[in-house]
Amino acid sequence: MSTLKRARRDSTDGSFDGQDGTQQGPEDSAAFPESTRTLDEEFWYGDGNIILLAGDVEFRVYMGLLAENSPVLRDLYYTNDFDVWDKHTDYCPPGFEDVHSIGVVNLAHLTGETSLLPTALLACCQLGQRIVNGFEREDGTHEHLTLGDVSLCHTARKRLIYESTRMACLGLRPMVSDECKTAAVCKRGFKRLLDRIEADVSVIVGMDPFQCKTAFEEDVYQEDDLCKACRAVVDDHNDRERCALWNRLPEILGIAEPGPGGAEEGSEAVGAT
Repeated sequence: MSTLKRARRDSTDGSFDGQDGTQQGPEDSAAFPESTRTLDEEFWYGDGNIILLAGDVEFRVYMGLLAENSPVLRDLYYTNDFDVWDKHTDYCPPGFEDVHSIGVVNLAHLTGETSLLPTALLACCQLGQRIVNGFEREDGTHEHLTLGDVSLCHTARKRLIYESTRMACLGLRPMVSDECKTAAVCKRGFKRLLDRIEADVSVIVGMDPFQCKTAFEEDVYQEDDLCKACRAVVDDHNDRERCALWNRLPEILGIAEPGPGGAEEGSEAVGAT
């Protein structure tokens, strides 16, 4: 499995070599030539280690503070804590569009907060064609993934579909509880579940294997299929499988396991001076 590598800076003046997918792309520079840019009076620190371009205004700030104060991090929508992430019903915080996950991937590279990457890339895998087009910022410039990240998501799609199907099959496996008093009825219930899936396989085939449980609850399960004891066994089994899958998510997406502090093990944060 290939591993995502972040480009190293080729200088210490806050500029980048253009391969890290961060905020300043070729069209940004063309739209706002260097001679027309102004330095923000409040957020220009002489010893800052990252320069950001927003429209025709440049900001020189500290990478650590940028990461610490990111609303994306505060809202914990792109967390590596499964219990926290699983409570959200959307991929993005309120006010975000799902395509903005592209910007989160780029922010993760920019700040070295690689703990954002698994869930941000997972969200990008749900975008379809929009993963190539990116989105337009308010100033008219465009945010898009690097070709390397687009390739990662394209490769991950097959794995994600496989994992979604595998999770569904595990959920359909007859798991009669030891406390079940109607084993024959519940076994027939498992058979009905399988028949419904066979009639509409699209319920289990998708890019997000973690949604399999929700799909079953909304589109497959009926109240009289299983007794409470058997349903509890199935739910417990699915929860354990989803947690195990979460731990394998970096490997499924083809990225390195985030190390201490969010940086990928054996690598340096983008923008470090």
